Amino acid sequence: VTENGAVLFRSSSAIEVQQEFARKYISWNAFNDRQTFALKMLEKELHKANEKISKIEFELSQREGHSKYKVYADLIMANLWQIEDGRSEIILKDFEGKKEVLIPLKKDFSPQKNAERYYRKSKNEHLEIDRLKAELQHENKRRSQIEYDLARTGDARSLRDLPELTTIKSTSTEKDVPFKVMEYEGFEIWIGKSAESNEVILRKASKHDIWLHARDVSGSHVLIRNREQRSIPSHVIETAASFAAGHSKRKSEGLVAVIYTQRRYVRKFKGARPGQVKVDREEVILVPPRQKVE
Repeated sequence: VTENGAVLFRSSSAIEVQQEFARKYISWNAFNDRQTFALKMLEKELHKANEKISKIEFELSQREGHSKYKVYADLIMANLWQIEDGRSEIILKDFEGKKEVLIPLKKDFSPQKNAERYYRKSKNEHLEIDRLKAELQHENKRRSQIEYDLARTGDARSLRDLPELTTIKSTSTEKDVPFKVMEYEGFEIWIGKSAESNEVILRKASKHDIWLHARDVSGSHVLIRNREQRSIPSHVIETAASFAAGHSKRKSEGLVAVIYTQRRYVRKFKGARPGQVKVDREEVILVPPRQKVE
């Protein structure tokens, strides 16, 4: 009998009543355990999503409208006549003449080269803003799905009613693979852990996958899986490139040059050591190093 007084099972046999009660009790326990676990995990995921969204929004607010690198470059170009070679910094008045701006300089660069360097940094700053906006949009969609799953899970009254929780994911889709596997914007990204791991990535990759590596330095092979031959958004390539930079010997630098190309243009050559390859065609991108999706 339910709380509302409805009869769920009726029999004149005490044994049948006991068996049915046992089945109902076991089923209810299984449902209750799974529902409790799902609610706990979803609440945890929602908390993480909210924290991540707040972090991205804060970073965007700090970056948007405050391109200090472009200001530095413009001020240097406007004051070339008073900047001597070999200086490590200079203090210049802003364009309104109200504030003093301290600009760090590379001693071995001419004033023009220092300006070019800051213009490049400004360009990459805009790329980072675009990446953050795309990541914020993705995370907002994910938060909405988590909230929807939470509501459905809380309203469920049986195992059949519990939704499939697609918002709770492992960071790796293959536990036994010898390389790191990440998912970003619907694309699977592989990151090598060693020279031998890099070899496995090369063997498993398809020819249309995008292969990335920090330029002219040792580091991990990174791969964007593209078996469906989709058009890969530039911010996905930039993110994968930042992983390649973050898993290289240049991971402590501000910006790192990373090469990328389709896997079919990457080949082994006679006498090559594990992980060593020759690239027949490549493009180069400058990115800040990262080691994971924050």
